[in-house]
Amino acid sequence: MTSDVLSHGERRGSSPWWYAGLAATLALATGLGLMAGSADSVKPPPAATRTTAPSPSAGAADLDGPTYSSLLVAGDRLLRLDVDRTSARSLSIPGLGPDRYVSSLASRRGATVVLVSKRRGPARPGSAWTVPAGGGTPVPLGLADQVLPAVAPDQVWLVTSPAAGQGGHRLLRRLDMRGRPLSPGYAIDVAGRLVADVDDGFLVERTGAGGSGLDVVDRRTGRLHERLAPRGATLAAGPHQLAWVDRSCHLRCTVQVLDLRSGFRLVVSILDVAAYGGAMASPDGGRLAFTALAVVTPGGSPVPVLLVAGVDDPGISVVRLPAAAPGQAAASSLPRTLTWSANGDWVFLATPTLPQRLLAWRLGSAATAVVRFPMAGVSVVAAA
Repeated sequence: MTSDVLSHGERRGSSPWWYAGLAATLALATGLGLMAGSADSVKPPPAATRTTAPSPSAGAADLDGPTYSSLLVAGDRLLRLDVDRTSARSLSIPGLGPDRYVSSLASRRGATVVLVSKRRGPARPGSAWTVPAGGGTPVPLGLADQVLPAVAPDQVWLVTSPAAGQGGHRLLRRLDMRGRPLSPGYAIDVAGRLVADVDDGFLVERTGAGGSGLDVVDRRTGRLHERLAPRGATLAAGPHQLAWVDRSCHLRCTVQVLDLRSGFRLVVSILDVAAYGGAMASPDGGRLAFTALAVVTPGGSPVPVLLVAGVDDPGISVVRLPAAAPGQAAASSLPRTLTWSANGDWVFLATPTLPQRLLAWRLGSAATAVVRFPMAGVSVVAAA
């Protein structure tokens, strides 16, 4: 897929997007658009502010009309879901069993990288596999706590550490889709969560007493290369673009989008937000979709919503999603898994309130529809 995103207020040529599996709570093949071409010497314009335009509440009707979409849906199994036919085919992945599940998917050129992790017990590295886009036998890549898509669209980093995601030394190995090492493995000491491979190193989300922040560190030494946001938590990130929020914000919050090559920055105003869920940008780079618990009526309580912000047009589409059942916490209904259709017309969401269902939202619609898939016992934790 290609992207075409705003650069200095103008459209530029297309380049492939990053697609990364966001493991654990958000295990998605996801992406923010690459900036096409190299950075130039033009000074970036001031940040642009977008207003919020709420839409009516979501409905629960079945899908009406074709989406032309096929998705990989993962959990206890890995399924290839034909959305329009509502049919699902189970794909064989070695290592899947009662105590293991697919914790993340990372889309790469011509393939998807699957990480199979242990469900309970002491933390152990999972096993990474390449699943060819056209079908075929999965290819073993090796053990990993995290799969990090490389800047090159047909490569990945496998990350392992004694305490994954908690700081300390990380062992890094860069491989192609056939499992061939492209450089010797090595260890670095990084305090924080590895978020993305970028031109100048690794993007790291650090945490501390003062809250979270975003840095770029040297790939070989782990030393600070650039401090991008003293306070901020990643919504989505790629080799050349980053979207983040201040999770401590509750009133008049913003999403900030930064192009790492040109320095172009976009500030999108959003609602009164209590919590954030999943995030993903559209394949053409023009929109960022994310879920949140937000207040949509004055004096009301936070409810789950889908927000879609236009990168190059004003306003945000706000669509209410199914709420938690009576007696359950509102956060239990917040979708953390979402993905776009290849043509960029649809957003698909997995919500905890609807087992064996996906929600589908078409651009410009006032409500979501329901996609059913006939596979019992599947807990959707990833979609691509």
